[in-house]
Amino acid sequence: MMVRCRKAQGGFTLIEVIIVVAILGILTAIAVPTYRGSTLRSGRAEGQSELMAAARSMEQVFSRLGSYNSATISAAPGATIALTTPTGKYQLSFVAKAPETFQVQAVPQGGQVADSCGTLTVNQLGVKTPANCW
Repeated sequence: MMVRCRKAQGGFTLIEVIIVVAILGILTAIAVPTYRGSTLRSGRAEGQSELMAAARSMEQVFSRLGSYNSATISAAPGATIALTTPTGKYQLSFVAKAPETFQVQAVPQGGQVADSCGTLTVNQLGVKTPANCW
């Protein structure tokens, strides 16, 4: 009598494939929101950096000329200039409310609109809003 040995077949069972898909789903469910939050925080850091650079520029103008109004395109109080951050995540604007006061704000653009902090501002006194986002 001749006994034949069956050759073992390679491959994965259905249960193994289902387990792998479940693990990938769990990892994705954790990684995607974490990544999204990280990109929003990095965009906010860029907006904050650009805001502080703009505020420094305003202080330099005030030191030289004694007025923030000279920093605008026209010297009229309330005039606004606008810039965009290098990655385009924030639109910066400056308003000289009076010769001795200003406010610089960064308004989120594109995907950065999803950031819960919203519009970031800083004024001539260094007051930053929203305070919990700085």
